[in-house]
Amino acid sequence: MAGQTGSNDGDVSGNHGGYDYWVVKLSADCTGNCTTPVKLVAFSANSTNNGVVTQWETANETNTAYFVVERSSNGSSFTALGKVAAAGNSSSVLNYSYADNNPLQGRAYYRLQMVDKDGSIAYSNIVSVAGSQLLAVSVYPNPASSFVTIHSSHIAAVQVIDNMGRVVKQVQLKDATNPMLPLSGLPAGVYHLRILTTDGKVSNVGFEKQ
Repeated sequence: MAGQTGSNDGDVSGNHGGYDYWVVKLSADCTGNCTTPVKLVAFSANSTNNGVVTQWETANETNTAYFVVERSSNGSSFTALGKVAAAGNSSSVLNYSYADNNPLQGRAYYRLQMVDKDGSIAYSNIVSVAGSQLLAVSVYPNPASSFVTIHSSHIAAVQVIDNMGRVVKQVQLKDATNPMLPLSGLPAGVYHLRILTTDGKVSNVGFEKQ
């Protein structure tokens, strides 16, 4: 911004005339009441039967590009898990979520990276969860032809899911340990078992039917 003022004495411009010319440089550095690209209301992570679900809520977005959910085993060194597209510009309350389907064993830490369209980055608070309720399980033989044995205990139900995501077989059990699952009627291919225990834990494990 530039201007001029009347002056009868020595001046800063060196003109020594009737007017002084002056220039004021306005800084782009925002240290006061500035509008941030994202107003984050809340960020949380919760353990579920299928892993860990992170959720967040925004009340205002200005030129927001996307969000990145990050995870850490120690609360200091984080790695990116996945990206979620932002609305970009909004003055409404918006809710987002991202599921970590392969959570860490034990306590894990999560934070949200918020990326603006100009490349600027901000971070949420760090939250932690004690660990997922996923069940450690294995099946054998694999590949299999006539049956698989599920190596685990307290099993209440088993679903067989094909590579199209369809449940093609379902078996109800009663607190079973290392049950044998017949594969008769299933065509050759790759499948996943979804295993539910009596205490609500869930696991997914793949196998090949020959």
